[in-house]
Amino acid sequence: MSASEPIAQPAAHARPGRAWRPFALTAPALILLVAVIGYPLLTIVLRSLSEPEWGLQNYAWFFGAPVNLTVLQRTFVISAWVTLVCVIAAYPYAYLMTAVGPRVRLVLVLCVLIPFWVSGVVRTLSWVILLQDSGVINSLLRSVGFGGVKLIRTQTGVVIGMAQVLLPFMILPLYSVMQGIDLRLMRAAQSLGARPSRAFFTVYLPLSLPGVYAGAIIVFILSLGLLHHACFARRPALDHAVDAGADAGAQPAAMGQGRRHGRRSAGHHLRAAGAGSTCDAVQSSGSGAALMEMKPLTRVLLGLVCLLVAIWLVAPTLVVVPMSFNENKSLAFPPQGFSWQWYQNFATNPDWSNSFLNSLKVASIVAVLATVLGTLAAFGLDRMKARPANLLRMLMLTPMVVPGVVLAIGIYAVYLDTQLVGTLLGFVLAHTILALPFVLIAVSASLEVFDRRLETAAASLGAGALTTFRTVTLPLIAPGVLSGLLFAFATSFDEIVVSLFITNPYLKTLPVQIFASITRDADPTVAAVGTILLFATTILIGGGMLLLGRERKGRQ
Repeated sequence: MSASEPIAQPAAHARPGRAWRPFALTAPALILLVAVIGYPLLTIVLRSLSEPEWGLQNYAWFFGAPVNLTVLQRTFVISAWVTLVCVIAAYPYAYLMTAVGPRVRLVLVLCVLIPFWVSGVVRTLSWVILLQDSGVINSLLRSVGFGGVKLIRTQTGVVIGMAQVLLPFMILPLYSVMQGIDLRLMRAAQSLGARPSRAFFTVYLPLSLPGVYAGAIIVFILSLGLLHHACFARRPALDHAVDAGADAGAQPAAMGQGRRHGRRSAGHHLRAAGAGSTCDAVQSSGSGAALMEMKPLTRVLLGLVCLLVAIWLVAPTLVVVPMSFNENKSLAFPPQGFSWQWYQNFATNPDWSNSFLNSLKVASIVAVLATVLGTLAAFGLDRMKARPANLLRMLMLTPMVVPGVVLAIGIYAVYLDTQLVGTLLGFVLAHTILALPFVLIAVSASLEVFDRRLETAAASLGAGALTTFRTVTLPLIAPGVLSGLLFAFATSFDEIVVSLFITNPYLKTLPVQIFASITRDADPTVAAVGTILLFATTILIGGGMLLLGRERKGRQ
């Protein structure tokens, strides 16, 4: 074999005796899925067909009511707009994260992660304050002479708020994929005559599409779930059957399309740009050089867009922090006076401190368990044939498709029979099921751009399957695994719907306590909790990234 000849791509099923291994890798996640939610969801579907008697009368009622069809259409339209806005905002932001130096990247990453650590209930309240007619946004618009804009209780306001909440779920998968793209391919295309714009659209953009598909799927399905509470309040069992059928049909097609794009070789894209196979002769430009090679106007525009996105990401936090120092017992903005009393209440009130520790314990266990199971499942699905892989992927993404209230009712019914209500094990199992799809999609996106020839090279040098995975595959897909870990932790830490059903007075999580506080007396302690989580997370993540950067410099 000549030096220029590419290493042969390994056949996925070259060893029939080992064809069972991909299924064995996905088995733990599937068993947990079936045990926790499979049976209750099947029961709900059967009830939609059997109550009050066997037949399709429930479905006939749903599709026969014009208001239901209108609300269903509105739900999908808003979800589509939210997804489109997230793609447009996240792509340049994720690209800049790969193109700048470590210090600027640290700031960009912190802006992405900050929304994860402010409770969803608190963020919703913050957006109400920001978007109301006398809120901060309209006040700023009036101060510059634009006049007031109706944002609260409008489709525009819903899209703005939901897109901000879901934007990190688009940025992180994109970043994990973009980080694995070899920038020498762009340099090779340009060295052979392709203009920068053509090199981007024919080389870089196609290679980043797996991240776009992964993030879009997450955002679209999550936005559907966020809208389910308002759209389908009357017959949840029927709503599950209708929405699950519609969403599940689109799911495998979207994922399959993403896989087809991801499997295209880099050489194909280079040939489209006129670069041939000379990319190996081009030296890596480095992250900072990639940005410096842009035209000055392009750099300015990219920086301006990303600055606006960063401000958008942290906007609700800028409201939460001042409210935590309010002297009065109200969640008002701007705050009245200055007081530390709500921080003291958090530290001394057992309801707050215990719920915080419970959430931290549950989320930590869930993050590890979901990441292990999800990574193994993604690895197994990547090694399967297309048809069984798509079917199993659809099943494992079911927790994202089913409305939260329906899922909570099903889990609660199972937990009553198994005496898991209000137990640590019950919370861990339920939250792990909810977090698994995020890990699966994030890791799968990284596997899409992973070069399987590296595994073949390692095996040819005598490395076993486990050694190859540990020393070759895992380090290269680490950004996707880390994204999945963060998703899993954040999903568990901020989960509210299922937690409300399976909690008891002896084991409450922080979101349940926040929800109870807001519905009971609007205690500003919730703002103090959000502020504490914000600063603690900033210090931990920022310090960790700085230490990692110093360690890498020391190795060099």
